[in-house]
Amino acid sequence: MKSEEGSSNNRTFAVAIVGSRGIVTTSEVLMQRALKNNADDKSEDKLLDTVLDSAKQAEGFASHDVTLWLDQAVLNKDRYFRNYWIHNNLKELKDINKVLIDLEIASDKLLEKRWLFNSEIAASTKETSLDQLLKFAPNSAQLVSVRQADDKNINQTLDAVIFGPKRAIAPLEAGYNPATSESTSEDGEEPTNSPYQRYTSLDQRFDQDIDSPELSVNKTISDGESKFFAALSEVLAQAKPLRFALFAEPQVETTSSFVSFNRGVVVEFERAESLSKEKLEKLISDELKQRFVVAGNNVNFNWQTGADNSRSLSRVLIEHGGAYLLEKNYLIFANSENYLAKLIASSKTPISEKLTTNPNLTRFALVRVKGSKAPFDKLMRRLDGLGLSTTPVKQNNNQNADLEDSEVDTSSGSDLLFSQNISSLIGVAGDVNLATLEQTTNNGVIKEQVSYRFATKK
Repeated sequence: MKSEEGSSNNRTFAVAIVGSRGIVTTSEVLMQRALKNNADDKSEDKLLDTVLDSAKQAEGFASHDVTLWLDQAVLNKDRYFRNYWIHNNLKELKDINKVLIDLEIASDKLLEKRWLFNSEIAASTKETSLDQLLKFAPNSAQLVSVRQADDKNINQTLDAVIFGPKRAIAPLEAGYNPATSESTSEDGEEPTNSPYQRYTSLDQRFDQDIDSPELSVNKTISDGESKFFAALSEVLAQAKPLRFALFAEPQVETTSSFVSFNRGVVVEFERAESLSKEKLEKLISDELKQRFVVAGNNVNFNWQTGADNSRSLSRVLIEHGGAYLLEKNYLIFANSENYLAKLIASSKTPISEKLTTNPNLTRFALVRVKGSKAPFDKLMRRLDGLGLSTTPVKQNNNQNADLEDSEVDTSSGSDLLFSQNISSLIGVAGDVNLATLEQTTNNGVIKEQVSYRFATKK
């Protein structure tokens, strides 16, 4: 089937029915190859043997409603994949050569299983019980993520909790020339010498570079964050991190027009007694001053001890700073004293239902999709003036126009820009209550199971 004559888009697709199977291709040539392979068992153009070999290596594989095989090594080199892959995690995929995915559609959930093949991956030899860390997860947390400890992920997670949302900062390479530098790197990401990323957080680098007419220096300027990460790794390494968990949830105050984001991280150590709290506090205080205080200002960030022996900064900026408690083998860090108290309280509350029953996980994550919709809807209504004014609202047995289950009344003929015309991706997944990811590693294979559980219909 081809596009109509005169059409500016020259598109073709072909359809064939072979026995009980349907074949759809994007070109006639590809269809001819598919039909030839189906008829000729000895065809050298077949990919079937490679796919079957992947299936044999995939422990627990069984075909269900949809099965997908990917030549990830080829995709990693593809220009369009590098530029348009929405997750932008090309570095994580660079060692993956093949992927097998199976999707099972059930009445109460979608179950997706993935096998990512990487010959360099070894089976995990560490004890991987995540139960103790999952005890800290509040029932209201929209995001729960627990994984094995490594310097990069712990550093980035603590950075986001202590200093607020991550803003990518990259060093400006020596000899940088805006007129000759490319806008996209080989792996599809913005190059590390991009000046647009360099000054998203002002520090001494701005003072050094501002007088340079060509934005170039005689040597590579050290990245301030890299120094902080190196120092943080050195402090944490003394206690030997084993695993860590991240918890996050948005919060909308009924009397405020703003949305705040609570974040917390819990790190489990092998030797927590070796962690130097003095060095950790000084490192954080110095970095806060380096990133957010104008040079020459003698602002000091002082740590105070709470009634529960927690430590918090007495003078912090909005979304920056936080509080922590070192208890037994756990470093519990949150972006506020209130959220720290919530994490501690959760750890002491009996668990009614385990989030996972798999004892051999290297990673677990949970997203409460339906719960995330309420803060988004509240924010959109407030941008339209609802909840803070007398704009008509249809109520669902609720007297407060700002509560999450209130709906916009369209009977007046009004058309609200944010509440009605700007939709969230959460709305597309409106039937999904929560999604979980369970990851295990074996020799040469990373296995992931993602479960999208539907909301119970009343």
